[in-house]
Amino acid sequence: MHLCIIMKKGALIILLSLVSFALMAQETDWYVNFHHIMDNREYERSVGLPQSFMGARLDFAGGLKADSTSGIYFGLNYMYEYGGDLDSLTPALNLYYELNRENFAFYAGEFNREKVLDLPLFMFGDSLKYYTPNIGGMAFEFRRRWGKQNIFVDWTGRRSKTRRESFVLGFSGLYKKNTFYIENYGYMYHNALTYNNDPNETIRDNGIGALFIGADISDISFLDVLKYDIGAIANYDRWRPADYGFYGGVMGRLNAHYKRFGLDLTSYWGSELHVPLGDQLYKNGNYTRLDLCAIPIIGQRVESVFKWSFHLTGGEVSTSQQFFLTARF
Repeated sequence: MHLCIIMKKGALIILLSLVSFALMAQETDWYVNFHHIMDNREYERSVGLPQSFMGARLDFAGGLKADSTSGIYFGLNYMYEYGGDLDSLTPALNLYYELNRENFAFYAGEFNREKVLDLPLFMFGDSLKYYTPNIGGMAFEFRRRWGKQNIFVDWTGRRSKTRRESFVLGFSGLYKKNTFYIENYGYMYHNALTYNNDPNETIRDNGIGALFIGADISDISFLDVLKYDIGAIANYDRWRPADYGFYGGVMGRLNAHYKRFGLDLTSYWGSELHVPLGDQLYKNGNYTRLDLCAIPIIGQRVESVFKWSFHLTGGEVSTSQQFFLTARF
């Protein structure tokens, strides 16, 4: 009885808060983003899992803004896999507060991870972006003329009889001085237990961090983009009560783009990486990836990219093809 009263009062407070915010709102806001996804992975089975992804994602929300820098938004983020059922994938809810100023941004709620995060594939794989596009939690971003740094928490599960308690806590940043820059990334991933007392369940503690130092000489070259860097990667993994395992290595990266064509080269030298959220090809240890890129369609609101990729790992060469198209309104 008391619980019902508390829930009713809580719902009333939320409703009154939304009404108050709407009355204070100076303007409305909205956005619609369409994404076409095609990812064909022709991997050797000794390297990775060969599979293909193709679908369309619609990400939209409407908002009420109290001023030019803050607002609340509500909408859906839904992916349809071609040839599948309409209800085969559950839509993600867009429901968040946004504060976005020149030197600071803050997000709280359920929002698209691309608003604040652009982590490399060894940390967040492409499949995660396709099927788990949102963060549920908070993110802070601090901006200065010499760079930016963000911190985020993504709460991915509350402990119950059917779900594990799990979350990701991480950061990323970029600092630049003239042509030189430093990038940092890192997160910890905690996957706990359900309430079932299943002896086969094990708590997993996992984390990864990376620091890169490089040079961006795009402004002094004839290319539109020319940058290269080298960095160190450190990774830990533990299945309790076993001891921690530690892994890592070094990575070099090169990006060269001119008009509608480009080349991206990534080469990792080190031990296998145990990162459940990252690209699983890094489980093989030493890994080199070459992406040949083309931009077939470009416009004021439309972006596209085609990638033909070569993967060298475990003594095998595999290929994959990707085509992404994004229309923003």
